[in-house]
Amino acid sequence: MCAGIYTARVPGNALGLLQVALESAEQARPLEEKLHAAVRAKVIDANGVLAQIDAAEEAGVLTIDEARQLRDLDEQIMALINVDDFDPSELGTKP
Repeated sequence: MCAGIYTARVPGNALGLLQVALESAEQARPLEEKLHAAVRAKVIDANGVLAQIDAAEEAGVLTIDEARQLRDLDEQIMALINVDDFDPSELGTKP
């Protein structure tokens, strides 16, 4: 279904960036499960993904490299979902 789709991994190509993020998410799945288990077990008590990663690293739940991998994944996801910000006056109809 996606044969021939342009998925070059270059800045500005959303489909290429999505592909990279999906591959990174699959590789990071065991780390995310480890992080979620620590939150459920109340080994770490933090709100927000980055704060949880920091707390897990400090508690020894994640290694430095594992924490870096999860931070990189978060950065990839944020790059995909952050959109341009418009002033409210630019969005309405003008008289």
